[in-house]
Amino acid sequence: MYNGGSLEVDDAIFVSFNQEELTFGRYDIYDEKEINIEKLYCTITQENKSNFDYICNNLDWLVVSEKAKQIIEKSNIGRCKFIPVFEKETDILIGYLVYILDTVEALDEENSLCVAKCADGTVVITRYAIHTDKVQNLDLFRLKEDTMIYFISDKLRKTFLKEGLKGFAFQNLLSNKEK
Repeated sequence: MYNGGSLEVDDAIFVSFNQEELTFGRYDIYDEKEINIEKLYCTITQENKSNFDYICNNLDWLVVSEKAKQIIEKSNIGRCKFIPVFEKETDILIGYLVYILDTVEALDEENSLCVAKCADGTVVITRYAIHTDKVQNLDLFRLKEDTMIYFISDKLRKTFLKEGLKGFAFQNLLSNKEK
């Protein structure tokens, strides 16, 4: 799940988190160990003219509206927390950081479309393939092999579309036949 493509980004909300004010590192949010965070503060740099449910931000975290949170909470998501995000000056609730604590070891590197293999052994992937039998019917998850990308089930994607959630874009996983 990511924001991009044909979205009208001029109408999307964009918020900024001050990394110097965080009590943890920016990338710690992708670790499986739990960080004790009760709430976060941000600054709105672009208003939400189109009522987007995905909240763009400078740290590329998954931040969602109350409506999206309620839908995700009803899904099979494993260990997940929703950390409230408030506007710094007004203390108004903006949305929720989706903090997924579990990862799934399910990357099918052989059938993924890889751009390059780095000197340190990491692989740059442009199109993912996963071993679906290892996902355990989760509707929202991250891969142990690449924790910064979020994956959702087709069931959850259809629910997002049915409920009219705005600001999300989806990319199909690569199947063995497409490679």
